Order: sequence, then C-alpha cells, then structure tokens
Amino acid sequence: MRLRKLAALAATAAVALTGVSTATASAWSGTIETGRQYRIETFGSLALDVQGGAQYDGAPVIQWPYNGGANQKWRFLPTATPLQYKIQNVNSGKCLTLPYQGAAGTGLEQCTCDPSAPNQQWAIDSERVNGWGGNLLYNGLQNGNAVDVPGATVAWGTQLIAWPFHHGVNQTFYFTRIF
Repeated sequence: MRLRKLAALAATAAVALTGVSTATASAWSGTIETGRQYRIETFGSLALDVQGGAQYDGAPVIQWPYNGGANQKWRFLPTATPLQYKIQNVNSGKCLTLPYQGAAGTGLEQCTCDPSAPNQQWAIDSERVNGWGGNLLYNGLQNGNAVDVPGATVAWGTQLIAWPFHHGVNQTFYFTRIF
C-alpha cells in the first residue's frame, strides 16, 4: 500500500509540474461505447468495486485495488436522456445508484436497474476542469453533486459518496475499456 501511495503522490506531482496526467486517462478515447466493459479508476488508481462481489440491492460501491474481478467491471447503458448513461456492474447486473435523493455525503450503492430512475443516470464531464485530465461523474438528479472519494483518501474499501462539485482530484475518474 505504501508503494501505491507513493505512486499516487508521484503522479500528482507530475501533473502539478507538467500539467500532463500520468494516469490511465490516455486509455480512454473520450467516447463511451455503450455495452462495452470499462474499468473506472479513482485518482489513486483504485477501481470502483461492488464490495465483496455482492449481488444484492444496496451493496456499497467502494474503491479497491484492481484485481480483474467482474465486480470491478462496468457497462455504460444508454438512457432516454442524451449524454446520460446507466452504469451497470458486470458481476451483478445492477446499476450504480445514488440513494435517498442524493444528499451530500450519501454513499453510492448498486440497485436493480430502473429505466425511469434519475438517481441511476450519470453524465460524464470530460473537460479538464480540474487540471487532472480525468472525468467527472454527475448524477441525473441535477443537484450539483458529483461522485467523490471522501477526503481524497486512498484507503482501500472506502465507499464513494455524492458531494458538491468542487474541481478536486478526488472527483476525478479514469475509464479504461477492457472489452
């Protein structure tokens, strides 16, 4: 874990000094291909993961070292709203969900996909608004909250939350198509 922290710190320093990201953003072409599988990584190179490979509604979505498990693979599915997607876990078939109307600090989880649920619709902002070269994930509730790694921690097992957008590195995510 110490090496991972050092690698994340080195990547952060490289970005600060050069303005060029050394993370996996280069693996993403900038276009989501619906139905394909993606790994979604945090700024600390940890994968979005359904905790323990759970397949039940309400299972927490955490950050965890990439291990190739299906619980760390996601599909982007089209919605009726242009440029918004459902993000479906490959292992469970359930969708990334922001429960309870998405109040700031609410933990992300997976739930059965519902085509009409705005709390399961996600928009991607791939502008380099925060200088890290990654992507921001906003929820369809239009409440100004983005997916966030609380406290910018790189601790394994931390549940991701909704938090007001603030241009922070802890709201930066990278997509790598894996299938």
